[in-house]
Amino acid sequence: MEWAQAFKNYLVRLTDTEVMVKEYAFEDILKSQTAEGSTQSRPSAAEIYSRGMPYIVECPYEGPDIEALDGTTSTSTKIYITLYYFDPERPWRNFKAVSVQTRNQGTTSAKRPVKNKRYYLAKSKGKNKDTRIILLNPDDTTEEGRRAIAFGCHQQSTGR
Repeated sequence: MEWAQAFKNYLVRLTDTEVMVKEYAFEDILKSQTAEGSTQSRPSAAEIYSRGMPYIVECPYEGPDIEALDGTTSTSTKIYITLYYFDPERPWRNFKAVSVQTRNQGTTSAKRPVKNKRYYLAKSKGKNKDTRIILLNPDDTTEEGRRAIAFGCHQQSTGR
């Protein structure tokens, strides 16, 4: 089931119309966009960001077909991507992870049109040992920010 259809099914089950309208307005992040030769409703990063929702963006790493996992039901096929994480309300958590191994998760979900992905950020075997996590907005004014910076320094000193 497509996200938009599932969301509409969720909305019609709400009994309070004020809550229904508020929820619809908050979740209305799909915008008509043209990409790769087709125009359709796609999630808008600007809309997600403006609502304070954390989100990820997958990008190719060293040229692999980033959609290779969409066309397979295999859970053992792996590709490497660059993964960005954005948290508008906690920007000190934003990071870029390079050379992240990803694969489809679960044999049942791998057969669905929209796949569940599994990301390996700290695997020590094969090409994944080259995964690097780079903080995009280091902030030493909060305890959590200092921990993130310490993790980044530890990762650099250990080669991970």
